[in-house]
Amino acid sequence: MGSHQNGASLHRIYENKLAIVTGSARSIGAAIVRNLASKGCNVIINHATESSDDAAEILAKDLGQVYFIRALALRADISSSAECERLVSTAKTHFASSEKFQIDIIVHNAAILYLGSLESVIENEF
Repeated sequence: MGSHQNGASLHRIYENKLAIVTGSARSIGAAIVRNLASKGCNVIINHATESSDDAAEILAKDLGQVYFIRALALRADISSSAECERLVSTAKTHFASSEKFQIDIIVHNAAILYLGSLESVIENEF
């Protein structure tokens, strides 16, 4: 298999799939969306803070240009049910086609650090 001018693999096993990756404006999350995009996956770059807005937008634009996929940067605090609903409804608005809307991959990369024994974790903290 060859590659395009930008080094994107022609072996696009996730072509036209949709992924939501939480905490993906930077670091490991950004690497995850870049990997999915390189395999043809459309991605939602989810982040929780205004300070990540620019990084998420730049990443979305870069992924679209390099891998020829659709990428959306979306700030949403996934610790809130209402924000999760907004994330999914925004995904549906931006990625629904004439076919049935489907989120194919969810990677939960965002987290709040909890220090303690597994036995002491309560459901709200999990």
